[in-house]
Amino acid sequence: MKLLNKIITTAGIALATLTAQAIELHDWQFNDVAGTTVSGAVNQGLHGTFWDGNIADSTTTGEGTLRIQRTGGLVSRRADVGDNQASAELHMTIVIAGWNLTDPVDDSVGQPRLRFEFLNGFAADAPTAVTASVRFERFSNGEVALQAYARGTAAPGYEESDMIPLFSSVQEEPVTIQISYNRLSHFYTVNYKVGDDEFTQLFTGTTSGLRDAESIRLAVQGDFLGDGTGYLDIDRFAVSTEVPISEPDGPDEEPEPFFGILHEWIFDEAEGTALEDTVNIANPDVPWDGNLADSATTGEGIFRIQRDGGLTSRRIDVGTTFGAEYVYYAIESAGWDFSSVSSSDSQPHLRFELLNGLAESGTTAITAGMRLNRLENGDITLQALASGSAETIGVGTDEIVVFDSVQEEPVKLILEYNRLEHWYRIWYRVGNGELIEFFEGTTSNLRDAISLRMAVRGNFAGTGDGYFDLDRVLVANDYPYEADPVSPWEGIETIAGSDFKLTSIGGIMDTNYPWIYHADLRSWVYVSADGDEGIFGFIPELDVWVWTTVDAGAWIYVYGDNEGWSDWASLN
Repeated sequence: MKLLNKIITTAGIALATLTAQAIELHDWQFNDVAGTTVSGAVNQGLHGTFWDGNIADSTTTGEGTLRIQRTGGLVSRRADVGDNQASAELHMTIVIAGWNLTDPVDDSVGQPRLRFEFLNGFAADAPTAVTASVRFERFSNGEVALQAYARGTAAPGYEESDMIPLFSSVQEEPVTIQISYNRLSHFYTVNYKVGDDEFTQLFTGTTSGLRDAESIRLAVQGDFLGDGTGYLDIDRFAVSTEVPISEPDGPDEEPEPFFGILHEWIFDEAEGTALEDTVNIANPDVPWDGNLADSATTGEGIFRIQRDGGLTSRRIDVGTTFGAEYVYYAIESAGWDFSSVSSSDSQPHLRFELLNGLAESGTTAITAGMRLNRLENGDITLQALASGSAETIGVGTDEIVVFDSVQEEPVKLILEYNRLEHWYRIWYRVGNGELIEFFEGTTSNLRDAISLRMAVRGNFAGTGDGYFDLDRVLVANDYPYEADPVSPWEGIETIAGSDFKLTSIGGIMDTNYPWIYHADLRSWVYVSADGDEGIFGFIPELDVWVWTTVDAGAWIYVYGDNEGWSDWASLN
């Protein structure tokens, strides 16, 4: 499983998640009465929204097509994608019934051109930031070409095709064009077909990791009318979570999937190693982008922060997430001591954040984060934080006191971010205690996890002996920890006045499961396998493996290293 949900599920707590469905979000089939404008055409898809304006000299024919006969400069019509049903994939399908573009072209406005595009931004803001698109253009020699087109920065970076001539100035058979865009892997594919032929792949490549598909655009430019008989007829324009017309060829160069740890630091370098020289054991070619003053490894698997100063941020790019839905940012601290920090000092403050931008840009655009802060009275607060604007608004918490100024047991902080549904969770654990959910909230749906930041501010050293110790930092696209073992007897109530439970295998105490204390065996047992009919476990005091059932009482079936399985034995 890819989620922190496996911990919740194991514990028997239900978590409702939105399941993506194959559904047509928008579907303009232009079956309206003759003369219906672009903005008046009925959208038969889920959202039923309309285009945000018209295209001059372009209306429905009354025969199921939108006829474009406009002559002029670039005009764009947009609509929001809307609720994408938490789908990783979006597909745009355009069926062009045909065209006649043979007439002389008005040189003052140029050759006929069309753009069908996924954009990064909402229609109301009139965005021009292209995520993935296909462009249609007539050349001066009469040939008609298609181009797969993308723009933007950030890994994996955009790729596009040349303008490829495929058709002539007159097209009588319908041409179907499909753009398939994966919002997680930032991969897109453009396919086309003529009539009832099979789809042909025009191009497959990557898009900017900083862009998504909040809206769509239909753009028209040039002379479609010619001497009065020119036209281009659009039969259908649809956006869906699965391709609505025949499955086209999928991308043949998409990265191999990988689920696991993307970056990891365990700080086992020699004493005095600076932050940027510590080894990223999961991705050695990606170090931190700088150091923290007065902070270095201890030589005992710890990175010790003793800095005193203003805010300093260190970043790395998350890099490819292999199309995964989740990103996890986990911090393991061996402990801290801020007892010598006075109320008049600049208080210690740490930030661990997923950011929407490349590390080299120095971005401060927070997608989701968690912050530790010492108050003047010595309490340590934890805060969940998200920011940004869009349809989904980032929300977080106030600062909540969770820890003390001196922490001797290790602390684990986990930030879980869902890139599809734009929510995040923060969890923490002290020592071997319970993993506690601290907060769950939404993030801006215009943001992603492009890079991460570790930022520090304030006086960590106090009078000289204060510190914050990092034991491990990791980033993963799958939950990076084993699920906590859950006792199969968790739901049985304890006997009044004790921690013991009466079970089908006798009286046991399972507060430290998988270690249990068995009343009949009068010993601690490490449970390797369990069931209602018996348990198979190890007794360290006797150095033997045992198996017993409720009917056996104080009798056990013993396995010794030398004897193998022996007969029943009694501990009485």
